[in-house]
Amino acid sequence: MASSTGSKYNETKEMSLVQVARLVRKDIAAAKKSGGLPEGLRVSVRIPRSTATIHVEASGAPFRAWSEFGLTEDARRLSADLGLIVGQYNSVYYEDPYSRSERFGSCISINEL
Repeated sequence: MASSTGSKYNETKEMSLVQVARLVRKDIAAAKKSGGLPEGLRVSVRIPRSTATIHVEASGAPFRAWSEFGLTEDARRLSADLGLIVGQYNSVYYEDPYSRSERFGSCISINEL
């Protein structure tokens, strides 16, 4: 059994998912401002109805996101960076290799213009 808890989980564990999504938006804006995310990148953070999932969708990156082999290395790096921002607020517990529970799900999408 293993678990993983994000660095901001404890201070936000009593917050609603809507409140967490607001904080994720602020963190993404700060990362863009500091140069941690590409200039011109557009990012949408939303919670689809009746789900416990935060969807992050990025577009407008200054590089190709897709090649004939799938996501490019730049797009994979961007996806990982966005995943780290969202993951700060999550907690995941693995009961065994086939079962896990988490505070919320997350979905990161990288789109071409």
